[in-house]
Amino acid sequence: MWVLPTYDRPERAQQTLDSIEKAGCNTPGLVYIDGSQNPCYDNLRLPCGWSVLRGEVNRGVCSALNTVFARYPNCSWYGFISDDSMIRTPCWDTLLLSKADNYTIVHSADGWRTDHRIHGAVIFGGELLRALGWWVPTGLIHSFCDDVWESIADAIDGRRYVPEVMVEHCHFGNGKTAVDRSYLKAYASFDEDKAAFLKWKKEDFELALKRIAKRRGGS
Repeated sequence: MWVLPTYDRPERAQQTLDSIEKAGCNTPGLVYIDGSQNPCYDNLRLPCGWSVLRGEVNRGVCSALNTVFARYPNCSWYGFISDDSMIRTPCWDTLLLSKADNYTIVHSADGWRTDHRIHGAVIFGGELLRALGWWVPTGLIHSFCDDVWESIADAIDGRRYVPEVMVEHCHFGNGKTAVDRSYLKAYASFDEDKAAFLKWKKEDFELALKRIAKRRGGS
């Protein structure tokens, strides 16, 4: 199941959804509206098989992903797409899923940094997340979730990059859009997120790897 978290940018979320519809999508998805009361979200046009879930309070993308994982704990896979991304490749979901298994993290190109960063459209094996018990470690709000995923994927040889699938990241950092209120709120927690990531890497990273190894060994 795909998850598209969004906060206070319904027009951009709609552009992402329209790109999904145009490229074709054979898999279900969920738009998670993270606390925004913007009425324009009431009229989102959704791809076939997609639905909407609303969070009452804005808690950031990391909490949004964990909320969905807690609500739907038994999916065979979980996919993440940001609301500033555009699907450019037909059959994108089928191509990515063809490289996935229970313990991999599979991601597309994003036209920016995916030769060394995990972004674009990203698929996580369901057993991997169940072994960890989370999609993102507690304490992160917006930034450094990709650092967590990269640390884990590199340690278990679980990263699968599919460069022929382009899911373009239209971010202010690469000059493809302007800074908006959603970005300002998201990056206000950057220093807090960095400290939380470093704490996780020091205290919980090895424990996470042990949980994965234990689950894989018992499966």
